[in-house]
Amino acid sequence: MAWVGAVLNIVNSVAGVAGGAADGQASAAQRAFSSKAARDNARTVGDQSAMRQEAMRRESGQLLGAQRAAIAESGTGAGGSNGLIMAQDAALAELDALTERYEGRLKMTELDNQADLLGAEQVSGMQQLFGNRGLGRLSHYNWGNPGNWGAPGSNKGRGW
Repeated sequence: MAWVGAVLNIVNSVAGVAGGAADGQASAAQRAFSSKAARDNARTVGDQSAMRQEAMRRESGQLLGAQRAAIAESGTGAGGSNGLIMAQDAALAELDALTERYEGRLKMTELDNQADLLGAEQVSGMQQLFGNRGLGRLSHYNWGNPGNWGAPGSNKGRGW
């Protein structure tokens, strides 16, 4: 009659594993979707950043051209302080474009890291549910001796 209690424990564990498997699969699917969405968002952020950087360079090129035209029209020449101001404005415009690229890459890296984390949690959750050898919650039962089923701590019968 002692085996009846052990069988009930096993049935309870199997039911828990089945419920946990369903929860685990739903959770894994959610994590996989979130991971893919984060990767897609990272690509989108990268594309947007490149477009903004390109637009900033075009705009600064137009402004610097207008500045050169205004200096030429004034007749003061492009040397001296006018030349220094033009060079400084060009450098600042390039720094703005590079800052935009840097911020875009930071955001892309953040989203890629988030996707990697979600992927790692997906694997970890399945390992936690089923264990490294596929036994998980049932690994503490002694499967080798039917008269001793349910005895925790015995490793007999494991490894198949």
